[in-house]
Amino acid sequence: MDQAHSIPAVYMRGGTSKGLFLHARDLPHAGPDRDALLPS
Repeated sequence: MDQAHSIPAVYMRGGTSKGLFLHARDLPHAGPDRDALLPS
């Protein structure tokens, strides 16, 4: 069974634009672990 992890994030909206923002310090180092975490 996969483990669930939480990552602090902010969902911002301004006008018609919106986005999910993550801080690099809260993510795994660049590589396969980060690639598996973030959808492409």
